[in-house]
Amino acid sequence: MAQNHLANLKVITPSDTAKIQEFNYIQCGGSGDIAVQMEEGESVVIKASLLDKMSIVPVGTMNRVLATGTTATDIYAW
Repeated sequence: MAQNHLANLKVITPSDTAKIQEFNYIQCGGSGDIAVQMEEGESVVIKASLLDKMSIVPVGTMNRVLATGTTATDIYAW
């Protein structure tokens, strides 16, 4: 039986301090950049130019969507 990964869908509120359950995919409804952080502490900014072209972006394994550097809205991760 196939797993339903959308069952793990989370609505994200960006925070520089709060960790969330690890996620591998991210999507936004409102255009902007999204800053994400890996467990090891490395962070990367996914630019609006990419997010606007892809409805779902694979990001590897992340555990935080940072408020600093994030301008996108309506963010979902799973």
